[in-house]
Amino acid sequence: MPFVARRVVTGLYAVDVLIALAFVGHLVFGPIGNTILARQLMPAGEANFPTWYSSMQWALAGVLLVLYATHAPRHLKGGIRLYLPAAAAFALSIDETAQIHEWIGQATDALLPGGARSGTFFAITGIWMLILVPIAIAAAVWIGVLVVDHLRAAPSAARLLIGGVVIFVAGAGVVEIATNLATGNLPMQVGLETIEELTELLGATTVVWGSIELLRAGGFRVVRATPGGC
Repeated sequence: MPFVARRVVTGLYAVDVLIALAFVGHLVFGPIGNTILARQLMPAGEANFPTWYSSMQWALAGVLLVLYATHAPRHLKGGIRLYLPAAAAFALSIDETAQIHEWIGQATDALLPGGARSGTFFAITGIWMLILVPIAIAAAVWIGVLVVDHLRAAPSAARLLIGGVVIFVAGAGVVEIATNLATGNLPMQVGLETIEELTELLGATTVVWGSIELLRAGGFRVVRATPGGC
């Protein structure tokens, strides 16, 4: 991997871990309350730094995947299908800031007994992940099948992209559901939410890495213009 790309990926992983450490540090050493700092360091919070950072990660992945779609190897078939991975990344980016899955979570509470989360196993999270995660998995598989020839041509990138998606889904699905086991135990709840957030961030960074590797495997190069060059 080129030096600059390696620094970008390493930097993203470092920020992922620092965010998780900040969550833990605030949980252990600071009060959990409705303060500006608390809102910025709560893993389940919305419209805070982790939210915008996650949105930026997926937007970056989307830009890289658009670059690949427009500079894909000529010996492989192109077409609009190559833009679908980028569209998925941008959709996740928008979801982070627009809080779409939170809105769906509130709407689907009506499907729970009594029409509310209280008193059910899903008292903390609701059941949005039971609806959206299977749809997301099906969409990811569908997109993967459509671009399988490009993935086969770049096996290292394919492993990273698939691995990143799996890690992200594990956080958004499995760990998110496990959070409900901490009902009534705020420190445990925040701890599980921290694991969930870290897992999702690591998954997004891995997708960015895979996107960079996909570009590299496709022969994409950034050429620096020299002063006075023709």
